[in-house]
Amino acid sequence: MALLDGPLSDAVDAVLGTLEQTATIKRSLKDYSPNSGSFTIDTTTTATVKVSPPSDFTEDQIDGVNILSTDVKFIMATKGISLVPTPEDYELVYPVGGTEYKIMSVEPIQGGDSPAAYILQCRR
Repeated sequence: MALLDGPLSDAVDAVLGTLEQTATIKRSLKDYSPNSGSFTIDTTTTATVKVSPPSDFTEDQIDGVNILSTDVKFIMATKGISLVPTPEDYELVYPVGGTEYKIMSVEPIQGGDSPAAYILQCRR
């Protein structure tokens, strides 16, 4: 554990805590059936996380391929959670309007050895 791991994680958690915004990270593991040729949801795991309100990407960040004009980003606190969201099988359910977003990319904000937060690029 690096010197800033604890304090930076605590600071991010405190700032996001003042915003009083939470979301649910949902991971659905899919099982492939060769007989039917389709996927079925095997298990779903959820965790409540502190997040920032969604914000838009700037025009210079939007390339129309990797980042679309309709994509949004969230900052997610890592304190007290054991999951690491990945684009492959995680979704973010934001309670305002109950919107479900597919996580397209995850960028850690490092203060040392462990991420203090993640920047999540999300798409409806």
